[in-house]
Amino acid sequence: MNEKCALCEQPVLQKILAGKIVAIDVGHGWSQAAAYDVGATGNGITEQELNAKVAYKVQVILQTLGAVVHVFDYVAAGSPRLWLSEKGKRAGAVKSNVFVSIHHNAFNGSAQGTEVLVHSQATEDDVALAKKIHARLIEHVGYTDRGIKWQQLGVLKGCPESIPACLTEAFFIDWRTFAGKIPEDVIEAEALAIAIGIKDYLVKP
Repeated sequence: MNEKCALCEQPVLQKILAGKIVAIDVGHGWSQAAAYDVGATGNGITEQELNAKVAYKVQVILQTLGAVVHVFDYVAAGSPRLWLSEKGKRAGAVKSNVFVSIHHNAFNGSAQGTEVLVHSQATEDDVALAKKIHARLIEHVGYTDRGIKWQQLGVLKGCPESIPACLTEAFFIDWRTFAGKIPEDVIEAEALAIAIGIKDYLVKP
């Protein structure tokens, strides 16, 4: 928490993202499927709920740095039911500079680690964005490095090629080490890492 405040209070950084537009996708929720998709579950929370907690924290940090941030959350009353590929298209509709879909892994309770995914036909810019966010997640969250992965991801497929896009899997929601509840400082560290990674990509040296 202190690190986040220090980041946002530095005068040189306060409006460093002015003029930038960021689209953050809350993974899962309503799609074209008949049933609501909560994603994975573990440690007393659903993936969709955890994705949303992180997404809105990322939004606050990036807004403090001057960015316009759109959070695509498919829970609120009247929220659209979209095909996965339509979610990425919304990033184009708001003229976003980047599109990041937030997710969390699950497997067997013992697996753990951090990875960032790009589409199987990712551009160099997609990979560059993923690497910036991945590096910050490893720095701030600190779990096993599972690297950058290329997959045929529907949520990224519809994103215009001109908009760098990636999908984060910061940790495993079902990791037994959390002992029934994911610590708030872990969630804060994840949000900070994603936000700084986006800032690192958007602010060219």
